[in-house]
Amino acid sequence: MNNQISKILIIGGGADEISHETEIDSAIFQVATHLKQQGYQTILIDNNPFSFSLGNKQAIDQSCILPLTIKNLLSVIHEYHPDAILPNLGGINSLRLVEELLETGILNEQHIKILGVPEATIRQLNNPVLLNQTMKQMQAPIITAQSVNSFESAVELTRSTGFPVIVKPVAPQGSLTRRTCHDTNELADAINIALGQSRVGQAMVQQSIAGYKEIEVVVLRDRLGTMLQVAGIEDFDPIGIHAGDSIAFIPTQTLLDREYQRIRDVALAITRKLRIVGINHVQFALNPSTGGF
Repeated sequence: MNNQISKILIIGGGADEISHETEIDSAIFQVATHLKQQGYQTILIDNNPFSFSLGNKQAIDQSCILPLTIKNLLSVIHEYHPDAILPNLGGINSLRLVEELLETGILNEQHIKILGVPEATIRQLNNPVLLNQTMKQMQAPIITAQSVNSFESAVELTRSTGFPVIVKPVAPQGSLTRRTCHDTNELADAINIALGQSRVGQAMVQQSIAGYKEIEVVVLRDRLGTMLQVAGIEDFDPIGIHAGDSIAFIPTQTLLDREYQRIRDVALAITRKLRIVGINHVQFALNPSTGGF
């Protein structure tokens, strides 16, 4: 065991919309159980009433059933004094909270380490503009998207992408609204809400890819850079149908070998570029007519 780390704070993913424990909670239980076996103390903050991990002493030493807010995170840190935070089990909301923690300065003050994801990667994942820039630099396929600070700028973008488009806040504070817009009236509403939720006064407008094939590649990487593909997953329904209302196949069913190999190579390259340690889920949208993405 690393003598510099004895207590690890895990940030949960919160409750889902279909009222049961999630795959995130399952991952938390498995990882926390292994950490305890290695001699670490585990602390979990989550507000998921359906969580299997909360209160399970086999995995969690200290359970904090609290809303996932920066105020509550600071309170838990002051009470339990963790040596490290594991943010990548709680999804994108957890990464947003960790970026806010970084801005408070408490992680530096108390010498708290972030496990699994470098600070620079957290900032990129929370800012679609920065992430798109990185993807472009490595020539990875990306959705047409642009940050805007006004309705007029958003309308200008739709002249090239067309409708529908998806609107969400850049660097959101608190709750996150993601809305699909089919005309300028819906766009005006969505931009107003997104700008109000953004900490930097910007909204992201991106091309909708509803109807494309949804493929996911799961990659595992260790801290030395060794990587392997764990799984390739294909959704039965196209993008636009919620995963909770559909089914998925492992392995993929309809991809040609050259398509599969191209997706695998891109997923490994992205995981390497972002220096992620642990599991990385990379999602792809494939045009069913051309096979391109």
